Amino acid sequence: MKPFAITQVQQDDQILLTAAEAYPALERAFRAAEREIWAGFRIFDLRTRLCSPEAMSVGQTWFDLVAHTLKRGVEIN
Repeated sequence: MKPFAITQVQQDDQILLTAAEAYPALERAFRAAEREIWAGFRIFDLRTRLCSPEAMSVGQTWFDLVAHTLKRGVEIN
């Protein structure tokens, strides 16, 4: 098996290593999505509390954010 390597990073790309960095960015991405979201997680607990002010405007947990996103007509894969 080949080791994973980042070969190219675009100037506007961000590398988020910790949950404290990644979750607020992911929450903002869910709020900004217009058509669809593709995401994969090893473990994802919908009871996790939201961090970003943008996401907290629709609820307190990821369940609230996902429900709001689906109600807006965004497809989540």
